[in-house]
Amino acid sequence: MQSNGNYQGKLKVREIVFMGIMIALDVLAVRFLSFEIPTMRIGLGFLAIMISGMYLGPLRAGAVALIADLLGFVLFGKGIFFPGFTISAMVNGLIAGHFLEGKKSAKVYNYVLFALLSTLVVDTLMNTTWLVMMLHNNDFSYFMARLIPRVPNQIIVTVLKIIMAPLLYKTLFKRFVARDVEHKGIRE
Repeated sequence: MQSNGNYQGKLKVREIVFMGIMIALDVLAVRFLSFEIPTMRIGLGFLAIMISGMYLGPLRAGAVALIADLLGFVLFGKGIFFPGFTISAMVNGLIAGHFLEGKKSAKVYNYVLFALLSTLVVDTLMNTTWLVMMLHNNDFSYFMARLIPRVPNQIIVTVLKIIMAPLLYKTLFKRFVARDVEHKGIRE
């Protein structure tokens, strides 16, 4: 059963368990399987959100990303909490669910749109805006000074997302999730 972004009904035990696994995977990937340089974090934390988007749809993938961000900060946070980054995480989940849910994942243009929107709009523009706001500097030149060093990393991440999305779809969704969708959906 695919929701196409509409109200998705009650959560089933299977979905709650899957969401918990994806939250744990995201926290581990972001906090332990990535490395930080002074202006950004580089890692594979987006994989759990992509899988959540494929399996759960936009609303639940957004919830997974939001909860994972909050839990990751509470357990392993560095510095001060800023809600903008949590909003960015949730928007990434919404985008992943919108473009990658179910059989939409089989379309190449959905991989590209997902990667471009999540990386350029959320990871690059929104997160840079949050950094500038945290530092109480509203100067456009300061924004550009923070944005420009992030561009090479974001190009690499965009390409990684475009490559990883079909691989995840072929290995995970087609083999495991498709049987659930065929049998009246995962929300039975």
